[in-house]
Amino acid sequence: GITFLGVEHQHIAIYDANLLPQLPLNLSWLPPVENQEDPLKINQDSTLPVKFTIRDAQGGFVIDESVFVWITDPTNPSEAIASFTTKTPALHGQSDTIRIDPIEEQYIVNLHLEDYPFKPGKIYTVTIGAFDEQLGTNSFSVMPKGKK
Repeated sequence: GITFLGVEHQHIAIYDANLLPQLPLNLSWLPPVENQEDPLKINQDSTLPVKFTIRDAQGGFVIDESVFVWITDPTNPSEAIASFTTKTPALHGQSDTIRIDPIEEQYIVNLHLEDYPFKPGKIYTVTIGAFDEQLGTNSFSVMPKGKK
């Protein structure tokens, strides 16, 4: 159909209950974004690999092609600075779309900080969602270019 700028659309996802993972779902962060208490420090000119796994109540790896990753400024959480899906049109080929690795049992997307308006000294929030719900958040701190 035809759409216009500013028009909102609603989508409905229908899942077969027999194929859904056993709840609750458990999000686990993988290095380098793993410590939720102390935000990871990353240079403004770096690439941050965002890696995580999602498991069901029995501990089985869960695959959801509709998984999303949002990066927001906590002072304005309603606007995503960067957002990724498994189908995101990518500036850097496959590296900045979410890839699902069933062998390693992980999801991964590369956040190329230089491509977005991240400011040194600020902390940003990474949000992961799957099966139409938010599963968890973590954060990272942006350092000036070339700083360790």
